Amino acid sequence: TTNTQYKIDSILIKGEAKIAPVYIYNYLGIKPGDLYNEEAISKISDRLKELRFVRETKAFEIAFTDKSVKIYLYLQSKKASRFDGMAGFLPNSETTGKLLITGEARLKLLNSFGRGELIAVHWKSLQPRTQNLNAQITYPFILSSPFGADINFTLYKRDTIYLDLITDVGIQYILKRGNYLRAFVKNKETRLLNGYTQQLPYASTNTTLYGLGYNMQKLDYVFNPRRGYSLHVTGGVGNKKIKNDPDLNPDTIEVKSTEYNITLDLDIYVPISQRMVINIGANAATLNSKSMFENELYRIGGMGSLRGFDEESMVASTFVIYTLEYRYLIEQNSYLYVFFNGAYYENEVRRLKNEVWVDVPYGYGAGISFETKAGIFSISYALGQQRHSGVEFSASKIHFGIINRF
Repeated sequence: TTNTQYKIDSILIKGEAKIAPVYIYNYLGIKPGDLYNEEAISKISDRLKELRFVRETKAFEIAFTDKSVKIYLYLQSKKASRFDGMAGFLPNSETTGKLLITGEARLKLLNSFGRGELIAVHWKSLQPRTQNLNAQITYPFILSSPFGADINFTLYKRDTIYLDLITDVGIQYILKRGNYLRAFVKNKETRLLNGYTQQLPYASTNTTLYGLGYNMQKLDYVFNPRRGYSLHVTGGVGNKKIKNDPDLNPDTIEVKSTEYNITLDLDIYVPISQRMVINIGANAATLNSKSMFENELYRIGGMGSLRGFDEESMVASTFVIYTLEYRYLIEQNSYLYVFFNGAYYENEVRRLKNEVWVDVPYGYGAGISFETKAGIFSISYALGQQRHSGVEFSASKIHFGIINRF
């Protein structure tokens, strides 16, 4: 009869996609025992298109019985895990005055165990005797709830001066389309190496931040978007303690203080024709506490932040980086591009020392990414200019990269 109320019996997955039913129930928001909801059912295909690791091979089907409904999904796995590497050649670098070869590698495993989980490892060596290692694990829908958990660990060694150990643990509240709110606790310990004395601009510190974050993304194609946006913003506050050392003057340095931290990362993709796309990006952050030290500050510059400059060659307590990039799409994963990026940054430590503490560097260049059987290769050429120096072609930056999905 027209008054019959149907309940969801189950969602059955047909095909070779490796994905647990409990993940699909929570992701679609349709669970056994729920009343049949035509609006929720009608959005199934759109929701599945937003998953990076599966795709529909044909439209889903609904089977009605006397009082229940079974939903059949026809799914196939997509290549979503990836490995990418990059090599950079930086002639006449400011650090050594010689050709500097840099390296970076990233492994990202998505849904390897069928639970929508993420396991990632990121290593880079972008300065002489300097290395950075980051590991991350994210697990969604714990105990069939809308909550997920993640843990991030970072080890950063700067030359023979200091070592950073960072642990970031978070709880996510998962929203529609994979967006989420996040509450986190982040601890950062900095240790000076080889008996390096605690004096400006370096010190051994321990900081614990408590904060919130929000992640929102809507892209038509994650690996080379034509349309959409991504936004990530965080804010934290906590306590910082400077480790006791006889070289520090307690009359001028506060051993204990409150630290504030805000970050923003935004990318917008606007199609202007079938093959032409404009990428507008903004990346900003600010750090504030009493008695700051250079080894606590943000490190910017290089392929991942401000192209045209040596990797991590600028140190900032506050910065804003903006990017304007034009892309001409050759194929789905191949494109030519030209870009302009600039920044405004401040270094509070240098201001206190009456040194130059504000700069407005900018860089520009061009590159190409193209798909082969071995993966997506990219090459770029960039030049940069700062307030105290002009453009030097001998200091241009060349980067090679590869992305392989599996």
